[in-house]
Amino acid sequence: MNGNFLDLLKANRTMLGVVMAALAVGVGTGFWLSRSPGSSDGKPEQRIEWNTIAAVPTRTPDAEDNEWQERANALDAAENRTEARVSTNQPENEG
Repeated sequence: MNGNFLDLLKANRTMLGVVMAALAVGVGTGFWLSRSPGSSDGKPEQRIEWNTIAAVPTRTPDAEDNEWQERANALDAAENRTEARVSTNQPENEG
């Protein structure tokens, strides 16, 4: 072999045959699938209604979720008392 492209093709006829066969099978399968019934229109069977909104799936809160919510409410209430005391510059309990 002196590096000539034709010499490489002659030496690798089997490989060239396999590649050409795979190419032919791929093209033939693509053509056959594009002509098969049901794929000609390319549209869904039912019309899509874009104006309808599906409900977001949610789960029912359990005891742990309720506990977290109570903690959050308690923290929010404490922050609101602190903000009110800071904004008026008065102590929280004067009595």
